[in-house]
Amino acid sequence: MRLLMIKLVAVLVAITALAHPLVAQQAPRVACLDTARTQWAMTACASNALKTLDTVLAHLVAELHQTLPPAEALQLDSTQASWVTYTSVQCRLASSESRDGSAFPMLVSVCRGSYAAERIKELAPLLCSRTQLGATPCPAADRYLAEEEVVRPSR
Repeated sequence: MRLLMIKLVAVLVAITALAHPLVAQQAPRVACLDTARTQWAMTACASNALKTLDTVLAHLVAELHQTLPPAEALQLDSTQASWVTYTSVQCRLASSESRDGSAFPMLVSVCRGSYAAERIKELAPLLCSRTQLGATPCPAADRYLAEEEVVRPSR
């Protein structure tokens, strides 16, 4: 189980560096998990990967917020706040077998990263005009969907 989680985090971290253009420019050639020798280092690496995914999602939500009418923007704020709470609690629950172990924070970060990638996939199409939903191309959504495809960790 631990080896599987380490591999998942390694993939998540390596791909996350490619997910956002600004991060990709600053990312080191070797993923931090390639050199991590302690649980603390692996946890820090997973945490940084989650921060990157959260940043991509935050940019998407901010861009989407600007395109919505005020009532829909309020709905987005409400659903996004609920989603953050849900994923945080759900990932702690899903990782509860390791609650007292040193891998717990890393497992929670990997879980939340999976949810963030899925949320990007849900929200990105909303950047398209109502007449464009489902139509291709929609460059605004395609940009985030391409990032989600690269970032999506395996479950």
